[in-house]
Amino acid sequence: MLPLKFKCNNIAVHGYHGYQNTGDDLFCYIGAAAAKKYWGTEQVAFLTPQSIVLPEDIEYRRPPIEYMRKRLPRPMFKVQWFANATLMSMWADKIVYLGGSIFHSAPQGLDIRRVHNILGRLSQSKLAAVGISLGPFQSEADYQWIKSFLSKFSYIAFRDKKSYEIALKMRLPGKLVQAFDLAGLLPDMEEGYFAKNAVSEKKLRFYRLGVSICHYERFTGKNLSIETRREEKLLETLKRLAQKQDMEICFFVFNGHSSYGDTTITHHFAEELSPFAKIKIYGYDPNPIAVWYKIRTCNGFVGVRLHSGILAYMAEIPFSLIEYHPKCTEFLDYVGYPDSLKLSGHFSESEETVAILEKVLFDTPYNQLVKLDTKTAYELARLNFISAPWFTQ
Repeated sequence: MLPLKFKCNNIAVHGYHGYQNTGDDLFCYIGAAAAKKYWGTEQVAFLTPQSIVLPEDIEYRRPPIEYMRKRLPRPMFKVQWFANATLMSMWADKIVYLGGSIFHSAPQGLDIRRVHNILGRLSQSKLAAVGISLGPFQSEADYQWIKSFLSKFSYIAFRDKKSYEIALKMRLPGKLVQAFDLAGLLPDMEEGYFAKNAVSEKKLRFYRLGVSICHYERFTGKNLSIETRREEKLLETLKRLAQKQDMEICFFVFNGHSSYGDTTITHHFAEELSPFAKIKIYGYDPNPIAVWYKIRTCNGFVGVRLHSGILAYMAEIPFSLIEYHPKCTEFLDYVGYPDSLKLSGHFSESEETVAILEKVLFDTPYNQLVKLDTKTAYELARLNFISAPWFTQ
């Protein structure tokens, strides 16, 4: 029997989950499956009040207090969520922060990290994190709080080299591992029910280009003119590309949130591009594996959302990822994407961009586009779980 500090039968998972974002949906789906496979986890509790699609064989622990979203005012509902998250955190053998850019600022208001901070003081083996990145920190105070918080974690696996190096400089006492994004574990997923979503349209005579777009600056209080220019130039670039190559443009809505999602801008792009190419729109799908199978039917991909680029990478199709955020740059650097073929989030003139995209999508074999092959990425992604002290052979 494993010592108590290595016990991982029941885990409580925390992160930005359940808010209709394909990348975060992927963390939940793959993370739950991997915890069962590599750690022998029997029950998983997600601290989000939102619904999540999980593999059928995962035992999901329901919150102890039934949520009454429609019957409670928002402040009371948040108190109810906080109570549930606290109880499930205390119940779990491990609290696992799962995937993404979730360590960048100190807590404000009713934040479950305050409870986790206390639990981490009481038990140094309680907290862990896998597939995460650090920063960008909003202030020195935020950096110091995150550093103090992470010092209570027994195990942290990072998805990019830069975050791992930041953690080393923090001199954190727990075990630190440089791994890969959890999407690297996609090969572990069974090709069963959702495989039928992967239709054989690659055999069509025209080129099938996948596209994912999103707003950013308007939601973060940053320079809106950068966002406007990026979107205008990307739209103009896609028009010119479609005029040069007979293609079907398949839009993927990676975020279906009614206020912060991609649906409106996606339909705007689709309408503008409809005179130049065949158009298909894949609306937000809560099952990330289904999304991956659809991406695999494309011949190439142009994405703004980080995980649209990562999924295209794992599907081994030529892709271009617009560097609107440091996390996009960190991923591209990690997989060895050529600097000469990168597209800045500030965007260059369209003719130059068209030339770059033509080279990426039509003239560069996938194995020459990145230095880190997907088999190596898969092995790195496994480190998120097999490097943990409680890994079960």
